[in-house]
Amino acid sequence: PYSIDEMFVDLDVPGDVLALARELRAAVRRAAKMPTCMGIGPTKTVAKLANALAKDDSDMGGVCDLRCERERARWYERMPVSEVWGI
Repeated sequence: PYSIDEMFVDLDVPGDVLALARELRAAVRRAAKMPTCMGIGPTKTVAKLANALAKDDSDMGGVCDLRCERERARWYERMPVSEVWGI
């Protein structure tokens, strides 16, 4: 269910992961001249879901962080299971 234009990176690093994701996104934009979105989550499936949310919600600025269980639950309530990749 994953495509060749996706990449997964382990961001379990010290510091502000959300700021790092924004920096990476900006660096790709500068170097490749292409827009991207970044999803952050505890699993690849959750990260992919976060990425889809980042694409759909312009208020997120292209980055969605679903590491927080409460935040994930809020989104899970709105999304049918059939829309989750791999399920």
